[in-house]
Amino acid sequence: MKNALPRIRRLVPLSILGTIALLTTGCFPGQEIRIQAMFPVTWKRPAQELPVFPFDQGPCPPVLQFNPKVITAGRFAPAQGGNRLSCWDGPDPDIVQDPETGRVYVFTTTAHWRQVQMFERRPRVGWVPLNPDALAFVPSWATEGFFWAPHVTRLDRSPDPWSLFFTSYVRDTSKLCIGQARAAKITGPYVPDPQPFFCEQGQVNALDPFVVRDGDGNRFFYWAIYGPGVKNQIRSIRMHRDGSGLYGPRTVAMQASLPWEEGVVENPSVVWHPTVGWLMTYSGSYWDTPRYGFGFAVCQTAMGPCHQRIGPVVNGPSTGVPGPGGSSLAWIAQPDGTARLTMVWHAWNSPNTSYAAGARRQPYIGVLAP
Repeated sequence: MKNALPRIRRLVPLSILGTIALLTTGCFPGQEIRIQAMFPVTWKRPAQELPVFPFDQGPCPPVLQFNPKVITAGRFAPAQGGNRLSCWDGPDPDIVQDPETGRVYVFTTTAHWRQVQMFERRPRVGWVPLNPDALAFVPSWATEGFFWAPHVTRLDRSPDPWSLFFTSYVRDTSKLCIGQARAAKITGPYVPDPQPFFCEQGQVNALDPFVVRDGDGNRFFYWAIYGPGVKNQIRSIRMHRDGSGLYGPRTVAMQASLPWEEGVVENPSVVWHPTVGWLMTYSGSYWDTPRYGFGFAVCQTAMGPCHQRIGPVVNGPSTGVPGPGGSSLAWIAQPDGTARLTMVWHAWNSPNTSYAAGARRQPYIGVLAP
């Protein structure tokens, strides 16, 4: 049943039948937030704007600590071990910097009344969630409450250069497709296209989009697939610079080949590294187990193929923290003119890697060793 498991790999608390209590112990002592969640699409937007909570203020003790000897081992593991970005649920984080303002943002899978959750790093405050939802509305083809693995990138077009790519179920089906939403500024609101940006043929699912830009301005589109009769793999293809579509032959960028992956590779994120070339981080194994984790690979070109050969495996068995994964890379410019290769990822806050058990996947951030 391996191929059936990823189908529900990122269902957040809002997708579980019944009422789920999300305890905010450590974030907001003595408070409890309850979300009424009915499967599949009874999304209820609050009547008033949600408050902005500075998560880095006040006590937010870690439930589980990463093993620093493992997480800092190897050249491409996060050198600082990873600081928790938020106490709340924030799976599959994607980090991006606005080149005009220098501000840094993180976008995550559906959580906390937001189809696409958005955080901003603010001086002397830390990471705060932004209002409203990054996604302007739910497109008619998609399923409300099921938007995950968002990826935000700037493309060569005007007046809406920012694109948010996401994964969602095609309404009233179990098929996953990738959508695109557009905005004039990085914080949105992102207006989704009326049709999916990309779907695989038949019952094969497409998920986990990521866009790579090379030094000449060419764009390459990565995604993961799984489905009946198809081996789980990461694929890539050329993309028009304005994001209007894909063209050319598809490339199998990576297939599962290492034991810890358990036949699953997903969540590709690719950046240029001045020493090794095209560096990829990706996730492997099953998202709802402590064994889930992320690893690193080197790609021959911006389009692949990519080979799992370098760096340590950062997963539950190696770190002591259940299921770290959903990782994403980006070069973040610093005030002194340098840039740091920064990674975000999530990890479960409990050994019981289940939303039904009250656990959640909290986002982390760390800087990779040079």
